Amino acid sequence: AGTLSAALAANEAVRLLRNGEVVASFDAKGTSWTYTEQARLAAGRYSYSAQVLDAAGNVSPAAGTTRSVVIDTAFPLADAATSLDSINGVAPTGGAVPVNNVIAPVLAGKIQRTISPSEVVRVYRNGAAVGTGSVNGLDWRFNSASLDDGTYTFVARIELSSNAAVFGQPSASVSDPIDVTPPRQTVVGITATSDVVPFSPVKGAVPENENISGRTDDPTPTVTLRLSGPLEKDESIEWRRNDKPFQPKVASCGDNCLRFVDDPGVKIPQPDAEPNPALPLANVYTANVVDLAGNRSAQASLRADFDYFNCDQQRANLGRDGNHSAVSSATDPRGSCADCHRTSPATKAGEATKPGVFVAVLVREAKAFYWCRRP
Repeated sequence: AGTLSAALAANEAVRLLRNGEVVASFDAKGTSWTYTEQARLAAGRYSYSAQVLDAAGNVSPAAGTTRSVVIDTAFPLADAATSLDSINGVAPTGGAVPVNNVIAPVLAGKIQRTISPSEVVRVYRNGAAVGTGSVNGLDWRFNSASLDDGTYTFVARIELSSNAAVFGQPSASVSDPIDVTPPRQTVVGITATSDVVPFSPVKGAVPENENISGRTDDPTPTVTLRLSGPLEKDESIEWRRNDKPFQPKVASCGDNCLRFVDDPGVKIPQPDAEPNPALPLANVYTANVVDLAGNRSAQASLRADFDYFNCDQQRANLGRDGNHSAVSSATDPRGSCADCHRTSPATKAGEATKPGVFVAVLVREAKAFYWCRRP
């Protein structure tokens, strides 16, 4: 940086020389000028001087003081370089690790040589020493104290335990952005609907006969999620089915509403095929809002196990215009479903239908058969 005796005239520029060689020509702001070297210089002594140059090539005499700079790339401790290779097991990219919610970060790296009893690997956070790492051979590790939300810059270096001014080549600095604040948005609720008869009614739901509660005989239920508000930047929904993450293809169903048709591959044959005796199968949906740091909102869940329904009185009435005769006990000899229905395993007419036997029932309004299980 330097100062001119007067502001530059039109077509004039400052010319800078390093060790007598021209390195740049540039404009000045008023009577002040600055210049930053465009590349790293090797260790050594450098002398700088400046001149004013006009468009015709006329050069003012060098005035002022020639300034010398000595660049010394050596460190007081020789062959004692340190690297900071990871924070929380994650290698930095571009001088930083991704935003995370680990409040007590764990730093790890390597040293160029074994340290002597009088040396330590000291860790600096935002320019202040915060402790020393544990060393095992050429590896070092440091467990930080708990930190608040914010971005912290760490550097590590070997230095004398008794004199911090004597140190080796420090590591590159690594920034660690910490965010432990959970998302403001929450999942208000999850519902599922079925388009396979006979549905499982939920009183008060709209439409009442489509909402699934407890169990479903629909192998591809439609799942709907509602949020307390719109997702913010870098927030997403984390879906789980039976505690296993999965990523459905969702579509909007209005403000703060997402919907998808689930297809986990469960087979629930209707009476054109034999029923699936492996049912029931667990079917629990959970969802959270999760941000880029991994913070999660409160969880919402819905349990709707894949299963056939029981042949209770309500469902028996579906096939008889609401007036099916009383569903008798499975131990009652009059309880022979085979008198009027197909059963699986097949049973004889007049023979009491045992618990667990599947019965084919017709829902006249839907013109569809479905299997139910003798309770």
